[in-house]
Amino acid sequence: AVVGLDAMPPKKRAEQKKLVHRYFASDFPTQEKLCNADTETDVKNLVRTLSAATPKGMSWREDRGYIFADSLTVDPGTRTVAVTGYVRGAGFSCKHYAHLTGHGNCSVRGIVRLPDPLLARGEVEEVLEQVSA
Repeated sequence: AVVGLDAMPPKKRAEQKKLVHRYFASDFPTQEKLCNADTETDVKNLVRTLSAATPKGMSWREDRGYIFADSLTVDPGTRTVAVTGYVRGAGFSCKHYAHLTGHGNCSVRGIVRLPDPLLARGEVEEVLEQVSA
């Protein structure tokens, strides 16, 4: 939605529409509709359009390994951070740096596989057998 298009000169309005369309086309490739948001009816139409829109998948999650962190322990003396959570995606290993949002890239000292605390005890062995096979 672009607010204030009616107040712009026609040439500038077309330019602004193209810019907004290009910006949102990358996140919502199947949605091609641009809406004005100058009146209450326009806003209602916009909300209706957004409620039906679905963003495309995040390709970085498929292409790179990442940790869905459950907890974090910091040891200031040794300047180490222990992250407990779930590893997802491909290619997560000690050979690559891990990026901690707001802190930068850090080397990975080790990865330890622990049983999933959320699974019942009988399910843990079954999952481990499936992963090992």
